[in-house]
Amino acid sequence: MTIFYNQPSNFEFPIEFFIEEAAPRKHTNATPSTSKPRLDLLEYENSYEARLNLAGYKKEELDISIHDHKITVKASHPAEENKDNKFNYLINESRSSPEASRTWKIPEHVTKDNIHAAYTDGLLTLRYSRHAPESEPKKININ
Repeated sequence: MTIFYNQPSNFEFPIEFFIEEAAPRKHTNATPSTSKPRLDLLEYENSYEARLNLAGYKKEELDISIHDHKITVKASHPAEENKDNKFNYLINESRSSPEASRTWKIPEHVTKDNIHAAYTDGLLTLRYSRHAPESEPKKININ
């Protein structure tokens, strides 16, 4: 930590700081950060319910997929273009991260056909069965 004593009363920035070409720029090649939305898993007698807080995303910006007995929920905002090219952001914290993703394990018997999804007021709710559906024993004939 540096402590300055006897500082001048007015601090002057170098003029180059205010010139657009010399000003630090936002990294355009940087990878956008991905956040993990809050996940609540509730266990009922016959089902599980997953609730994800995805406030600020539209239904069209959500993607739900199943692979290897894992469910993945991704949300992403479309890329914003700077329409007013008169300035560049040095720091832009107007929105949380542009992407959110969460993955968790699900029972082996769950398929896309037996997951019920609803999205209201920024809360994504997924409900799926807890137990595999019971099937009747099948008889095998001997030839």
